[in-house]
Amino acid sequence: MIRDDKTNPDLWDEKASKMLEQVRNSPPPSLGQMAVNFATSMSQWASKGFKMATEKTRKERFATCEKCDFWKPKNFGGMGQCLKCGCSGAKMHLATSSCPIGKWGSEELDKS
Repeated sequence: MIRDDKTNPDLWDEKASKMLEQVRNSPPPSLGQMAVNFATSMSQWASKGFKMATEKTRKERFATCEKCDFWKPKNFGGMGQCLKCGCSGAKMHLATSSCPIGKWGSEELDKS
């Protein structure tokens, strides 16, 4: 009996591996898009009074990013880089920042 790819776990594993490899090898956003993302983050941060994230929040964010396939820890001189938004690890320090794929939110939203 021939099984299609919907029921064959080996094919799913192979497809998932290929997709994961594509994610790992994908380039970060363009310099222009990173500039837009940076300006947006800075504007949000300024509008809320330049609040810094708590140490607990920073550690939780970092732990989450370390497990993410979009996180490249060696980029930005060892600060790390998200391949979705292009941010460095510095973004984790801003209370108003959030993950572009929803893995963590801003402290402002978390308090609501």
